[in-house]
Amino acid sequence: MSFSADFAWERVKLLAPFPAKLDSYYRDILAQYETAHRAASLARAKGIDPTETIESKTVFDLADRVNQMLRLDQFEGLVDRLRELLKSTSKERAALTISQEIALGKFGALERQEALNYGVRAGLAVMTDGVTVAPLEGISSVTIKQNDDNTDYVSVSYAGPMRSAGGTEAAFSLVIADVTGKKLGLSSYRARQEEVDRFAEELRIYERDVGNFQYKVTDDDVRRAISNLPVEVDGIETDPIEVVVHRNLKRVGTDRLRGGALRVLNDGVVGRANKLSKKLASLSISGWEFLAELKGGTQQTTNETERAGAHFEEVISGRAVLSMPRSKGGFRLRYGRSMNTGLSTIGIHPAVATLLDYPVVTGTQVKVDMPGKAATIAFVDSIEGPTVALKDGTIRRISTVPDAEQVRENLDKIIDMGDILVSYGDFLENNKALPPSPYVVEWWAQDLQNALSGIGASGMLAAEGVSKERGSALSEHPFRQVPSAIEAISISRALGIPLHPTYTPRFDRVNQSDLLELRNKSRLEDRDIVIDIKDRHTEWVLRSCLIEHRIEGDTAIVSGDTALVLRTLLRLGDDLESTDFADQADLVKSLSGLQLGRQSTTTIGVRVGRPEKAMVRRLKPPVHTLFPVGYAGGQHRDVFAAAKQRNLSIEVTDLF
Repeated sequence: MSFSADFAWERVKLLAPFPAKLDSYYRDILAQYETAHRAASLARAKGIDPTETIESKTVFDLADRVNQMLRLDQFEGLVDRLRELLKSTSKERAALTISQEIALGKFGALERQEALNYGVRAGLAVMTDGVTVAPLEGISSVTIKQNDDNTDYVSVSYAGPMRSAGGTEAAFSLVIADVTGKKLGLSSYRARQEEVDRFAEELRIYERDVGNFQYKVTDDDVRRAISNLPVEVDGIETDPIEVVVHRNLKRVGTDRLRGGALRVLNDGVVGRANKLSKKLASLSISGWEFLAELKGGTQQTTNETERAGAHFEEVISGRAVLSMPRSKGGFRLRYGRSMNTGLSTIGIHPAVATLLDYPVVTGTQVKVDMPGKAATIAFVDSIEGPTVALKDGTIRRISTVPDAEQVRENLDKIIDMGDILVSYGDFLENNKALPPSPYVVEWWAQDLQNALSGIGASGMLAAEGVSKERGSALSEHPFRQVPSAIEAISISRALGIPLHPTYTPRFDRVNQSDLLELRNKSRLEDRDIVIDIKDRHTEWVLRSCLIEHRIEGDTAIVSGDTALVLRTLLRLGDDLESTDFADQADLVKSLSGLQLGRQSTTTIGVRVGRPEKAMVRRLKPPVHTLFPVGYAGGQHRDVFAAAKQRNLSIEVTDLF
């Protein structure tokens, strides 16, 4: 089916309204999308590919994504109802409500087990924003089983891909199954002692022979969780390793390890017990009070440095490590979003890729140590770029790709990777605390705007040679309007705000004695600063502070705006009245009267991911002979299930 930009435009305005000033921007995106879609359609129409149509569906909101993922067209009114819920309530409540309404037959009559299956998958699809395979391949089946007292309960069987949902969402799928099952009159699961013991044994065997979980949990917590869960956690075999003691259990279908079920239990129910307990309390859901009694999970390593490097232990040849966690010179965390970044899509300066000969490009999957575990790369040139050391000892800050191309042949090393742009939403999504932010341009612009509103600010600014109009332009357009060094110094001196970040050396990487040594070994020659670096410690100070300079023999030469700023901050050429300073900031404030915002904060580890490590996904149970039954055979392409249908439509491609 062809794509129409005009039709899409009307859908976007209806489903996702936005300010009128962005009309031209979004219309341009849709026009480009239509052009690309038309070209792809023409290519497919040639009949060279297995299918003659584009498989990817065009969707406009979460309700559309859930509909396309689970093929819910058979349920009349479901998409509109889901859209209504998402506008009026939280995602969790929407997931629970739509699951129950499907099960109760609001959108069409279903058998009880089928109603549970669709309801749980739809609820999980809402929770995962319709962007992971968990609702399809992560849940193998949702069935109804019997307790020893002949009451019925819900059993959810998980597979390996469930891990893509995340721990909290995976555990919440059990809550959806519980609430939906109760609506259908089902009882709670009552675990047998052998099933409790089986999980305790199975989990430790998995840790020993397969791999670690995200959280380390105690046997007591595992036993308490299984004993109290109102829904059975089951799973298909994911690894060819068998349990030793608790075998041949009547209600467990395999003696082999069930990786999906173990991850839901370990990293979801127990590992996120505290978070899940608070969420369920806010939703007024009963039957899960036992979560508050669990100790919960702890990271596999207790040392902060080891924990930060957890994703950097299995690095193989050919997979570049761009930045180690918490390392000086690594990617500095910077909060914000650009037009091409967003949820789990982070921004780095394009000059980094140029200097390193493109180990990453737009869309490269990377592993990070915070706030989540993985992300996708985008290039953003409005953040701070890398600082490099050239073969002749010159230190330069790189702010554009042409600058990077110019120095690449003479590059010795990158001594600072620059900024990495991460949205607040990533920290919120992963329930992680926000580390302190560096003093960045946006912060400076706000300080300037606030200072300009003060009484007498215009006069003080004018006295330093900067007009109020110029100050307003700098505060309103901080990325397009960059002050000169003399303007930055004048504004800071007049209004008492920190120096503009572009001109702020990383003095917080060294101590005050290092700065005093740098000052003592510096002399003025015209507009340049000549620094004695014979002992090399002073050169280390210059590098650590990311001060641009060139090397001539045993001296370092600082020129241009950098020299003006350094001369001002350290008041070179004047005698010192005192050498007793509390710290670097106190030294600079005492010498120059200027404030410096903190520049050195948290750095993030980044390494290129390993998409080739993804395991082959096979149908469960394995299919020995493929019959062309398509979706009529259900999730397992079951020929017997397809045979029960009156009409069957299949696709056949002539390869000869």
